[in-house]
Amino acid sequence: MGRVVRSLLKLPAVKRVMLRLANAEAAISRQQAQLAELGGLAQRLSADEANHRALLAEVAQHMPPERRAEVEAAISEQQAQLGRMNERIQRLVADEARHRALLAEVAEHMPPARLAELEATIQGQQAELGTLTATIQTQQAELGPLNDRVQQLSVAQDGQRALLGEVAQHLPPAQRANLEATLHGQQLQLGALNATMHANQIQLTSLNEIVQRLSTEAGSQRDLLSGVSAQVPPARLASLETTMAEVKSQLDKLADAIPRLAADEAAHRAHVEPMRRRVARPYTFEQLLNREVEKASLDLAINIHIPKACGNTTNSLFRQIGFSPIALDMNRNDFFHTIREDRWLEGYLAPPPRESYLLTGHLRLDQPIFRRVLTPYVIVTILRDPIDRMVSHYNFTTRTPGTPWYDDVVTKGMSFVDYAAKIYSAIGPQYSFFDETGHGTFAPTGTATPEECFDNLVTRVGLYGLADRFDEFAVLTGYLFGRPEILGVAPANVTKDLPDLHQIPLKTSLSKVERNAMTKLLEGDIWFYRKAREEYERRLSDPRLQTVLSETLPLFKSCETALGRLLAMKDPGDPNRRAFERV
Repeated sequence: MGRVVRSLLKLPAVKRVMLRLANAEAAISRQQAQLAELGGLAQRLSADEANHRALLAEVAQHMPPERRAEVEAAISEQQAQLGRMNERIQRLVADEARHRALLAEVAEHMPPARLAELEATIQGQQAELGTLTATIQTQQAELGPLNDRVQQLSVAQDGQRALLGEVAQHLPPAQRANLEATLHGQQLQLGALNATMHANQIQLTSLNEIVQRLSTEAGSQRDLLSGVSAQVPPARLASLETTMAEVKSQLDKLADAIPRLAADEAAHRAHVEPMRRRVARPYTFEQLLNREVEKASLDLAINIHIPKACGNTTNSLFRQIGFSPIALDMNRNDFFHTIREDRWLEGYLAPPPRESYLLTGHLRLDQPIFRRVLTPYVIVTILRDPIDRMVSHYNFTTRTPGTPWYDDVVTKGMSFVDYAAKIYSAIGPQYSFFDETGHGTFAPTGTATPEECFDNLVTRVGLYGLADRFDEFAVLTGYLFGRPEILGVAPANVTKDLPDLHQIPLKTSLSKVERNAMTKLLEGDIWFYRKAREEYERRLSDPRLQTVLSETLPLFKSCETALGRLLAMKDPGDPNRRAFERV
């Protein structure tokens, strides 16, 4: 008998049948693992939905009763759907175990004489795969109406947002203040919810792919089982066909549930996104000047440090008035390398007074931090004449080994014009730091025009100054932030104080050829800076600021003179160093 079996196993048809059986068992194993993974995803989605329900229940306290009832009904329906989906997944796991046992039984007891007939039957069933493919394509076409339903839900959520805005306008002042406080206290939770919903979307995409694979494998297994039906007892065959029909029905229902879950996630995001934008918008100059800010909320500022434009001196000013600087890590393009971001954000949920922070670095308006901060803040910056800034870049390079193109300038004689072209290509114009269309990197990647960047400067930057009038910026900072500790700010990172290692004199003027080249290279930047100075003069013409500046600038200049004398004083014990130079 053993020789007969071994002889049969050498036949090509028998080999192909046995290979098909082995492949079927492997497919069932993969399907079982994928279904287990599917169950885990469903459980995580259920936990996330519970968290969403708790947060939305808290927000819904400020909704009209009928709107609250609609939101709660939608959440209840979604939770019920998740429960049903979990039950289906459990049934699928059990069914797959039974299918695996049945295939093993069929393979063990099948008479060898029927193997050739089984091969022919299986080959005859391959034609049905084309029909199955057409059916799947038809099901995919039916997803269109589901997408229309998603759009309807988005429109409904827009109506909810408008209703909330209308209700807030008619609330008594005390209740409106409570509503603002509640929304402010939920900022961190809303940020976590946004992150969770983003993760859910990724999981839903993966879930959809898994369901498609399971459907395909289930169809293949059905074809295989139909080929061996002649060897299975009639009662067993009927049970198998019924079970496979249930599996296919459950998979179809599960696939239908995925778009609904995605639509619910989109609806939740549309509901919370307006509130997130409401609290994350930076203060404008007019709001600061007219005191239209939350009481004691001016404890977070973000400094857009344009290279060679008094950025470090600005950091010194804010440190002097009580802010703790957190510098941008240029390698990681992130601020939170020494402090956890969630712990930092939790500090802003506490009532004032709170710790004051200055996020500072060479960042642009497209930096991700502007999409992650969920508390009121002020953007500050200093602008500098574009040609003067390029000269300062050149001088700083001649005295700072390790900076880009240092060897080319110091040892190879790179011209100032060529150096300026290199810097402009690598860093971009000054106006590009106010471009919010890029990828959030130090290298310029945005496409905004100088006009668009100027509009962002005026509407999003709460306070900007001019490098050649830094004393005015210091006074304005103290006045608008309500912090008087502005006198005696020490200048930082001054190029003329750096050691001259190669006896290269600092560049203090340009030839006509150099100036013409710079004017052409920096044409857009020069227009931007001219418009910024015009807006700056318009702002300073306000009578309130004129009064503050007229009385404060003389004090500031006298302290600046005294500080300069203090910093220039020689050390009596070592004439080669300054008396108050850091040891």
